Amino acid sequence: MIIILPIEPIETRYTAQWYKNIPEQLVQRGCDVVQIDGEVLDDNTSPGAFLNFCSTNVWKNSQINQLAAMFNEGKVKSGDKVLITDAWNTGILQIKYMKELLGIDVEIHAIWHAGSYDPNDFLGRMPNISWARDTERALAKSIDVNYFATRYHEQLFLDTLFSNDTKPKTVISGQPHELLIEILKNYDSSIKENQIIFPHRLAPEKQLDIFKDLEKSLPEYKFVTCQESRLTKDQYYSELAKSKICFSASLQETYGIGCAEASILKTIPLCPDRLSYAEIYQQYPEVLYPSEWTSNFEEYLKHKDDLIAVIRDIMNHYDKYRVVIEKFNTETLECYATADIMYERLS
Repeated sequence: MIIILPIEPIETRYTAQWYKNIPEQLVQRGCDVVQIDGEVLDDNTSPGAFLNFCSTNVWKNSQINQLAAMFNEGKVKSGDKVLITDAWNTGILQIKYMKELLGIDVEIHAIWHAGSYDPNDFLGRMPNISWARDTERALAKSIDVNYFATRYHEQLFLDTLFSNDTKPKTVISGQPHELLIEILKNYDSSIKENQIIFPHRLAPEKQLDIFKDLEKSLPEYKFVTCQESRLTKDQYYSELAKSKICFSASLQETYGIGCAEASILKTIPLCPDRLSYAEIYQQYPEVLYPSEWTSNFEEYLKHKDDLIAVIRDIMNHYDKYRVVIEKFNTETLECYATADIMYERLS
């Protein structure tokens, strides 16, 4: 049996797709799956965040309470596997506690998103991060298989937390976005407008101020800041499908779901040559600009004219870039937007 503890399914995030997709993928592979829901306190995300800092704990704690009851009732047995789709979950320590003291040999699998090991993450920006890093080390050691979408993310994690310690078991698996790929087939990306979209959270590490300055400097194009517009998921995909450019100046990106969605819709992901972007798009330099151009706002101002020239070239010669991103979708996207490696290890 595979027991899934899903991250809370927020409709405006891809987590709602994971909630449906991951168990379906495992059932298709012949697995017996039980998914444990948590209690929903508030389904609004904290400002600039991926989830709600308070309600996520209510959700996760209630999941662990249900799982503990299953252990107590003898419903969890040796050979079972537990998949936690957000590894920053202290309930993992409780699962480890129960399996060790009860002698029930279950495997713990978990997907990492971010943490204090990334200096640009919310946790990484805290004045005191030692407690968070100690927690992350304990979680990783308690997890039997730690999953990362990219080599960049895995290396950042290991270099920061385990440079002088025995490394935990890690696997680069891509992310389980199979349902996302199917959903995006329903959106027509054949008719493009002179539109540039900013798909990211309104958080400091996404550098919205650069996007806003570009908007002032390029009045001939339409600029869309998704979170400011409060778009539904359908509206967001429609705007993304008709845009020519998806812009990023991110200082933190362990995967880059917005740019992956853009790629599928033949919208050019214009990204800095750093973070996970440097890995994912390494064979397609046409969509990467030099990292120093947006390393901070001051550097951006020095290189602003260069960046504007690239944007205008994409706008004026979109079909040339479309060929590049279609090739990317064919050759590379499947490695990062699917999770066959994870499913195989679970099934």
